[in-house]
Amino acid sequence: MDSSTIILYTQEFDSYSLRPLVALYEGEVSFKHVEVPVVNPPPWLFTLSPQGTLPTCKIGDLLVHGTDAVCSVLEKEFPKIAKLLISKRKNYSSMLQHCRTKFEPAVDELLNNEDESRLEALREALYLELDLLETSIKGPYILGKEVSWVCSRSLALFTG
Repeated sequence: MDSSTIILYTQEFDSYSLRPLVALYEGEVSFKHVEVPVVNPPPWLFTLSPQGTLPTCKIGDLLVHGTDAVCSVLEKEFPKIAKLLISKRKNYSSMLQHCRTKFEPAVDELLNNEDESRLEALREALYLELDLLETSIKGPYILGKEVSWVCSRSLALFTG
């Protein structure tokens, strides 16, 4: 399959969109990436995906909707991606488990805290969880070894 015909449509900061995005970057497959606004999605999205499902990937004439389906097709078409995704499945599983049990509760507590005196301690606890997650998971990385999935997942929390 000619990789120049791949277009990946995603939402910004959407964890479901990250898996195929990471796979394409780490698999060194050339593709076009289109971020679709979460609020007021453009009408053309519903031409590509009648239910507005993202991620959606256009590979030649084939339209594939949803993370698992997109990754499945990428695994079949690109051997390097297949090796990456199969080797990372255990890491994804442990990463998601850590996010559910440690990271997300820390974020929730920070965002819902009304006690100004506790903000710095909560922020430090969140940074500690991010460091532990980054150290234990060792990737997956986007753009070399500089930006990881953990960084991209948490970017929205620290920009504003």
